[in-house]
Amino acid sequence: MWVTALLAVATAVLALLLLLPLYVIHWSRAARLTAHVPGPKPLPLIGNAPEFGKGPVEFMNNMTKLWQQYGSVVKIWLGHKVCIMTAKPQHLEVFMKSNTNISKNFSYKYLHDWLGTGLLTSTGIKWKEHRKMITPAFHFKILEEFVDTFHQNSDILIDSLKKHVKGSAFDFYEYITLATLDIICETALGVSVNAQQHSESEYVEAVKGMANMVMKRSFTPWMFFDFLFNLSEDGKKQRRYLEILHGTTRKVIHSRKEEFMKLAAKETVVDEIGQKKKNGTSRYVIRNFKKIRQFDR
Repeated sequence: MWVTALLAVATAVLALLLLLPLYVIHWSRAARLTAHVPGPKPLPLIGNAPEFGKGPVEFMNNMTKLWQQYGSVVKIWLGHKVCIMTAKPQHLEVFMKSNTNISKNFSYKYLHDWLGTGLLTSTGIKWKEHRKMITPAFHFKILEEFVDTFHQNSDILIDSLKKHVKGSAFDFYEYITLATLDIICETALGVSVNAQQHSESEYVEAVKGMANMVMKRSFTPWMFFDFLFNLSEDGKKQRRYLEILHGTTRKVIHSRKEEFMKLAAKETVVDEIGQKKKNGTSRYVIRNFKKIRQFDR
């Protein structure tokens, strides 16, 4: 045990010595470019990271305080990385509507082990290809098929909230998160995880654990380095979470492949916008089968 600890300390010191010049150069450039943006004074090396807690609730509470103090646009430092945080949707609209400014924040890389480099985390040509691939799934004809799913899970959500009627104020973040997980899994994956009714299940705990781990790494400078994180207890926890999450994903993909192969034997199938289509079944199945294979690599 002490050998591992000593090795971790020695590695950290060596990394610090090697990366310090790069840190100074990057920090100086970022500080110069954002000098006009207000924000709290950062500490050396770690920036403002200690001020934001380790979870999404703490983070939002602290950001709200900063927006009240400095205005709708605030600068914070996470280690040597600077982030501009805005409270106004119209500021974000400029970037959300763009097809060119699609590079993600550095913290998105902590999602790669979990979600890979798909639509949420990728950029450039790969993002455009995945965006084109998923567009048909949001056609109104397909969304209409999921109205019952929306209603059923909304009813469960309402039943869960009834116990708070006439009570004191409460945080509904957990309720909304579980309802969203139920809806996404049933509509996008075709599986029911019953997160709202079985929030203690292994899969639900793994999803929540990974989400909190991404947030924790984003605000803990020494965890920015993969080799240090992997040696930590949090690194071990993440590997357990990923084993559960990826195992479930593989089962879903395998099930979907079997369904597509069964469709090939039928005369009538449903196309991308929910319309029945005769003949050409094999071409439709093969085309979509190839798409699914891309996600299984």
